[in-house]
Amino acid sequence: MESSSFAIALYQPKEGKKDELLKIIEDHTPLLRREGLITEFEPVLLKSENGTYLELFQWKSIAAKDAAHQSEQVMTLWEKMMEVADMKQLSSLSEADQLFPNFERLK
Repeated sequence: MESSSFAIALYQPKEGKKDELLKIIEDHTPLLRREGLITEFEPVLLKSENGTYLELFQWKSIAAKDAAHQSEQVMTLWEKMMEVADMKQLSSLSEADQLFPNFERLK
């Protein structure tokens, strides 16, 4: 049995696009669930000091993560996401330099 894995996706909204990004993030989990790609773990949405959003969710498997890249609906949503946000790495956050980083929980 292939094990699941947790993802931490980081989205830095582009200037004036925060509300659009939050709406897309709101649609993200239901879409991934409809596609059968994530577990029932309730995703967590956090916000960093610089306004980057961190979305934590659990893929059902590595194969499910790979399948997301083959889904037309998922790819369409991700393209919309990239129009309103820049994808970031954990190392881009000031919190990454802290031993125990803290973030504001939104969901």
